[in-house]
Amino acid sequence: MSRKTLLAAGIAICIFQNVQAQTMPLYINFNSHNEISDNIAYSTPSVWTQYRGIVLALADTFYMHNAKWNLQAESDFIRADITRENAYTNPNDLLDSLDNSATVEVDPHNHFDNNSMSVTYNPYNYPDLAHLLDSAGLAYPRNNMGGFLWTMASDFMPYQNPVAGNTYPNYLWNPNVIWGAGSPGHTNDYNGYGVWKPQGANAQFFTHTPSNHLTYIGNGCSYVVFDTTHVSTIINAVVQMLQYIQYQPYNSMSMYTASIQMNFRNIANPGFVDTIAAIVRGLEPYVNSGQIVYQTLTEKYNTWYAAHPTTTDHWKTDCTGLPLAVETNLSTTIANLYPNPASGILNIELPDAPIEEILIMDVQGKCVLRKTVDGISASYQLDVSELSSGLYFAVEESSSGMRYTSRFMKE
Repeated sequence: MSRKTLLAAGIAICIFQNVQAQTMPLYINFNSHNEISDNIAYSTPSVWTQYRGIVLALADTFYMHNAKWNLQAESDFIRADITRENAYTNPNDLLDSLDNSATVEVDPHNHFDNNSMSVTYNPYNYPDLAHLLDSAGLAYPRNNMGGFLWTMASDFMPYQNPVAGNTYPNYLWNPNVIWGAGSPGHTNDYNGYGVWKPQGANAQFFTHTPSNHLTYIGNGCSYVVFDTTHVSTIINAVVQMLQYIQYQPYNSMSMYTASIQMNFRNIANPGFVDTIAAIVRGLEPYVNSGQIVYQTLTEKYNTWYAAHPTTTDHWKTDCTGLPLAVETNLSTTIANLYPNPASGILNIELPDAPIEEILIMDVQGKCVLRKTVDGISASYQLDVSELSSGLYFAVEESSSGMRYTSRFMKE
């Protein structure tokens, strides 16, 4: 039976590529940093009270949706917790309580600066922060280095072995995981997915070395929440990656790992907690379908090594040039869709006419809505109100075989 005969019979042919039988999920967490350079006076009672409330509101949001958060704290925030909440003796101080919850993992994050004349003077290095977290009652040891310079071997390679504190020289720290491959001034950060043991800095960073101790876990393609305008941007970016993953041949060696980053200098902005909540809600359908698995960094580490106990196993892929598999089979001519995101009526304007049919595809390549049109007009309307929230592809086909496609989000 020909394609035209099938369409006449009311059956839409909507699969452009074979979808893998076994799912490869995106292992994702939310991640946060505070920085000495933010110059936020956490030790001031009113400031501490403000940020404590915001942190608890974020933690409640993640807990309600079983989303995972790695809170990576610098010395100023950790010391404020110790001072303001008597964390040396109080088992219910903020950081201890968060780390004991099911959805938050507290890690150190450090920009060591031992120059007392510097505006970013910080006499605490990573082992010092790990010691302070131990002193606050968090379980020993801390597993994750929350950010480093991948272009400088001196910044992370010493941690292949235990390193002594600067302020507390008797305390040694040897993390399992390094995360967040930054660069001076964030001009050459490395963004990518995967799990491997780097050989060294720069070009050697991408060479897997089974005998090394440190495991790098990729942070994905730079999903950063700055303010309330970034809800659809973040959801679009994550869901486009999900679509790409779903069209890849199943590979037991792969592990797609990503983080959604937020910074403490932004979290006090009006509406920021609601923004994070909106992102979590927007991703929930993909969590329910198994395409997203929320895991902390330690959980990702444990998941990888449970499946790959052989240290020679590794996997990585860069973000640069990642295609969306559906697009490789569609015309590059793009229709204009609005509003986007859409909740009810979706307007479709074409650069050329006529077309015969409009297909709405989900991220798995399945046709979820089909409309036969008059083949005359250059604009059409489609009711998408019954579709679930998420990313879709509008595909318009002409009798000559021309195919237009555009993405849109359903709210």
